Amino acid sequence: MRLGPVLATVACAAGVTVSACSLISTPPTARSLANKIGCTDFSPEQQAGSYFHDIGGCYLNSSSYLTIFTFTSNDVRNQWLEIARQGGVSPALIVSGNLWAVRSDPAGVSAVQKILGGQIGD
Repeated sequence: MRLGPVLATVACAAGVTVSACSLISTPPTARSLANKIGCTDFSPEQQAGSYFHDIGGCYLNSSSYLTIFTFTSNDVRNQWLEIARQGGVSPALIVSGNLWAVRSDPAGVSAVQKILGGQIGD
């Protein structure tokens, strides 16, 4: 399906699973997502591997530590999610959206989903 950039942006922001979400080619930064979430003590993390566009960590409500990952495409994000699962990371500890994923404890994942949207366990 071919969607215009504005419609693709709206569909992706709404959490609609559309292959056109890959059309949005500028991934967010970990810091920009941390600001939207309302994190404190943001710290950029060294990028390890070719999967990530950007990585950072921060605290939400001084109790949940969030690791924020951004990706150059949703295909790459999905590959990383699969590798994380194979490595033993519980899908319940990751919330993911268009070009990003956040790993945290259950309370942190739930809070991020309420703020940014996305899906837990995908």
